[in-house]
Amino acid sequence: MLRITVAQINPTIGDMQGNIALMLNAARTAHDQCTHLVVFPEMSLTAYYPGDLLDDTRFQARIELGLHELKLASRETPDLLWVAGAPTRHTGVGKPFHNTLLVIQNGKVVLQYAKQLLPTYGIFDERRHFEPGPDIARVLRIGATQVGFMICEDGWNDAHFAALTSARTGWPMVDACVVMLHETGWLNFRMRAMLVSVAAYPLWQDWRPVGQWLATQFLDYEPGIHWSQLQMQSGTTGINTTRVYNPIKQ
Repeated sequence: MLRITVAQINPTIGDMQGNIALMLNAARTAHDQCTHLVVFPEMSLTAYYPGDLLDDTRFQARIELGLHELKLASRETPDLLWVAGAPTRHTGVGKPFHNTLLVIQNGKVVLQYAKQLLPTYGIFDERRHFEPGPDIARVLRIGATQVGFMICEDGWNDAHFAALTSARTGWPMVDACVVMLHETGWLNFRMRAMLVSVAAYPLWQDWRPVGQWLATQFLDYEPGIHWSQLQMQSGTTGINTTRVYNPIKQ
């Protein structure tokens, strides 16, 4: 069984040493409780949201130092996975930073994910400093469990689900399968498996709403058979080999 600690610390903007101390204290408690994974708030290194401090070169240097100290701190809780947040450098055209989720273990970053949907409403102005991350899913196997990672708004992305169900993903094979479902109510097994795989991985969708939608499309839908197959194809059972189908080459 996967044991997760949700560390609801209260980091202070700009106090990176203090924030690391808060994280280390929570991580030690999680380690003593034999937890596999300790999860901290979004941008826990700097606290959310540092705003125009990100334009200050001295603050940028402190972020780099803080990331180094954060990795060192993780060594004090052997094998525990830390899920922390921090601004990280974006190279190339665009804004200078990503809003990044880091999974750190024993002093090393084992997974990195950049936030895709950046809020720019009300008090939020992330697009001012951050470049959206690539449109990919990030998954880590922890023991026998597949764990997916995302940040805040990325979990609310209804646009991808709408694109799938209306045959507007941009992948001709995927969209053709959806159109065929709408017209006939039937697809062969491999194409059904591909739709679920595409929904779960590149489109980053929860398998259950996708399964409920497909249940309304399949003329031969049988809950006792299809519901467990949908779960298996989306990689959430923890016992089946992950199956990621190529939406272009079949």
